[in-house]
Amino acid sequence: MLRRPYNNRVSGWKAFSLIELLLVIVLLGVIAAVSVPNFSNTYRRMQLKDKAENVEYLMNYGQSRAIIKNFSFRLQWSEDFRSCWLMEEVVQDDNSSSQEKDFQKVAGRWGREIVFPSDMQVVSSLAQFEFYPDGTIDKGTISVCDPKNCYTVSTQEKRGRVKMFPADIKDVTEEMKT
Repeated sequence: MLRRPYNNRVSGWKAFSLIELLLVIVLLGVIAAVSVPNFSNTYRRMQLKDKAENVEYLMNYGQSRAIIKNFSFRLQWSEDFRSCWLMEEVVQDDNSSSQEKDFQKVAGRWGREIVFPSDMQVVSSLAQFEFYPDGTIDKGTISVCDPKNCYTVSTQEKRGRVKMFPADIKDVTEEMKT
């Protein structure tokens, strides 16, 4: 009987050694460790932008509904600026002589409350933004910030226009101090 010489490779198959496999696993671990913090920062920035866009959309909706329905709408903030919602003017009877407008929360999906997470800070120049039937809006800014990024929703740039843009965190912190 003929004997074959001792060979590590059985019938010509090639395989990875244990050291090569461990090296690949270590490299994948290092890549994952480097990319996970970057992913969480990206997710936080996307969440921040989404909240600012929700405020912008709600304001644009309030403005268009005020024009269409021919009565005022209002973006109302909670006392701690942790949430906001859209309100519509309650049309009074003609007998009413009250100059004060009454508002009620908008029903349906546009009446939902936008709640901001505790790690986000909201700074608004007004406690409420009113949208008038002629298309005008109270002029002011809303800044939605986290420790690293900030977005501002503004009605000051053009008459009757709501615009969102990235803001410098330093400018917003100085605005909060004043």
